[in-house]
Amino acid sequence: MVLRGDLVRSYPFEDLLSLLGHELTHVLLGSLPAGSGSLPRWFNEGVAVTESRRWSLRDVFTFGTTLLAGPPPRLETLAASFPQDEGAARAAYAESFNFVSHLEREHGPGAVRRILAEMQAGAGFRDAFRRAVGMDLAEVERGWRDRVNFAYRWVPALTSTTVLWMGITILVLLGRIAKRRRERAIQDSWERQGLG
Repeated sequence: MVLRGDLVRSYPFEDLLSLLGHELTHVLLGSLPAGSGSLPRWFNEGVAVTESRRWSLRDVFTFGTTLLAGPPPRLETLAASFPQDEGAARAAYAESFNFVSHLEREHGPGAVRRILAEMQAGAGFRDAFRRAVGMDLAEVERGWRDRVNFAYRWVPALTSTTVLWMGITILVLLGRIAKRRRERAIQDSWERQGLG
């Protein structure tokens, strides 16, 4: 294993320790028996990033900006390799990292370990995934896509400064309308009492 110093500050690494953890994870994942088949690239990279560090604001920004342009690529398109373009590759790392984190969160902290144990026993990746998680990969991916679409598209859109100022403007207008109605009601009351 060779650690290149120029990669230490590049995405998805944070420092030398995360780069080392990432590459060691690849070495361990590469030690599966030959008969179990290969891991999809997205899974291999997602597990390596997950094992080397935690999700951070940098990941939120990387993944979120990807989703602003459209939905992330389907995992099957990232099975053999990642894109050559640096921005697209960063997005693929963030997507893989997010999906593996989702897998561990939604299907138990041992989901990755169970998938790898099934593969160690000779199952191919898709069968190992189904046995370990209790659902097909496509079904889990669909649920994850629905969740990230809401969290990374709608929440930022609804909490943007434009929406915030529109909300403030509407509240001010509603407040003025309510104040005028109150004043009109008081004026009408005074007129009925002969005071106005």
